[in-house]
This record gives sequence, structure tokens and C-alpha cells, in this order.
Amino acid sequence: EYMSGPPPSPRAALEVLAQAFERWRGAWEREGFAPIAKGWTARAHGLGQPCEARLPNQTHRGVAEGLDLDGALRLRLDDGVVLRITAGDVFFGET
Repeated sequence: EYMSGPPPSPRAALEVLAQAFERWRGAWEREGFAPIAKGWTARAHGLGQPCEARLPNQTHRGVAEGLDLDGALRLRLDDGVVLRITAGDVFFGET
């Protein structure tokens, strides 16, 4: 949920974050990663759009397709190969 009005106190903000975290953690414990991936995908910016994944020693350009079952980003390259990106910086738009 989003709050409106004046900014909350740090304590109130922490309580909201802790409650949300607990809901997601509970879902993960009961159902595994699937509901986490579904929630992330519903809110994710840039899925289906070109992006650039910058890793420590290489850069890949492709289309962000979503998350796989363990949370890696699926990046489809121009040649159709799908890479699993488990760590790196992902940029959308003009790269």
C-alpha cells in the first residue's frame, strides 16, 4: 500500500516496511519463490523492452523477459539466446 499525506515518522515507515516484508516472507515460506516472482513482475519496469546488463567483465544487450525460478533475470539476445543474469546492473532506455 502507498501512503499519502505528510511523510511518516521513521518508526511508522519502518513498521510499514516490516509488515510488508513479513507478508512477502510468509508467502515465500508457504509457496516458494513463485509469488515473489509474480509480484516483482507485476511491478517491474522495462519487461519486454531493450536493456543493457552490465556485469563485471562484460556487457550484454537484449530484451528483459522476466525472472526464472531462482530469481535470475532472463535476457533474450538478438540471436535468440536467453542469458540468465544473476548479478549486475541493468539499464533501460538509451544505453
